[in-house]
Amino acid sequence: MAGRLSQTLENLNMSEQHLLAIPNLPSEVDDIKKETSALVKNTIAEVKQVQALVPKFAEEAQTLLDRALKAVEQSESASGAAVVLSDLDNQAKSLQDEVAKLSSKLRANHESFTAFSARNAQISADLNRQKTELAGKLEAAKNQKAAAQKKYYYLLALGPFGLAGLATALGLYLDWSSKVNDIEAEQNRLHAKIVRIESMEAAMNQLKSDVEVLSTSLLSVKNSVDMVCADIQTIKDDIHNSDVPSSVLTVHINAAKTQVDVLKMDAA
Repeated sequence: MAGRLSQTLENLNMSEQHLLAIPNLPSEVDDIKKETSALVKNTIAEVKQVQALVPKFAEEAQTLLDRALKAVEQSESASGAAVVLSDLDNQAKSLQDEVAKLSSKLRANHESFTAFSARNAQISADLNRQKTELAGKLEAAKNQKAAAQKKYYYLLALGPFGLAGLATALGLYLDWSSKVNDIEAEQNRLHAKIVRIESMEAAMNQLKSDVEVLSTSLLSVKNSVDMVCADIQTIKDDIHNSDVPSSVLTVHINAAKTQVDVLKMDAA
């Protein structure tokens, strides 16, 4: 069963696939889709790269902590554990640096997602403004059509007395009828475009939400790595303090082993 971090990455990947499946977007919105997709792929790849470091570190850390524990248990001195802890400390700090860099990248990526969403929202707002303007034009055109139609029937009712203006009235009526049809067709095209962009907006919001969840999951990993580093430092301090009994050192080593297991689960 996938761990929390892996499931979060899978959710982000699925959201990106949903985004890519939205068809027939305006070119400027399609550009946003492509940029967003590229950023999602890059984010997933970066997280997986760091995620893959954890199992190897955890296995090596448990081995080294076991050796340190054995050195403490079999010796009145903790000098044997000091040699083992030096290598582990370097590995832990290296992992800590990688996780910290990834956290910074993820914060920057989240800002980019927010900017992409803002661009898409602005385009959506502009189109909805156009929709409102078209509705006003359509209402005016329908009124003109109705007036032309009324005048045409009025002249028609006059019989021979209305013949002089009848052709003109009919032309006006047909002209306004054509304009009404054109505006309605434009309105339908605009509506379809707005629906697709709203789908894009919903997909972008889901991506932002997934990235926020990913940030939370990565924060758990970062906290666990920081705790492992802190535990190792505590053990190193114990080793250099002759007043610390081996029983206390043993407790601290076991605590570090437990924290390594927590790290492994958080990064799964």
